[in-house]
Amino acid sequence: MSKAELIQLVLLTLPYPDQIRNIDLEGFHNAIRFDWRGVRFEISEAKIVREVGGGQLALTNIAMMLERLIIVKSELMETGD
Repeated sequence: MSKAELIQLVLLTLPYPDQIRNIDLEGFHNAIRFDWRGVRFEISEAKIVREVGGGQLALTNIAMMLERLIIVKSELMETGD
C-alpha cells in the first residue's frame, strides 16, 4: 500500500476526518504521521497504528482501536462492500 493509498484509507475510516491535521509523509520509513483530535499518530503501510508522544511510539487503547478500524475498512474495500 502506497502512502497516498494510506492517506485515503485514513480519511475514509476515521470519524471526523475534517479534524485530521498535519499529515507528514517525509522522514518515516513506510509510514505517515498525522494529528487527529489533538493526538499525533503514526500508521505504517502494514496498517500498524501507534500514538506518537515525545518522539516515542506507544500502543495505546485509542491506537489499537484506530488500527482495528483501518484494518476492517481496508478488508471491506478489498471485497467491494
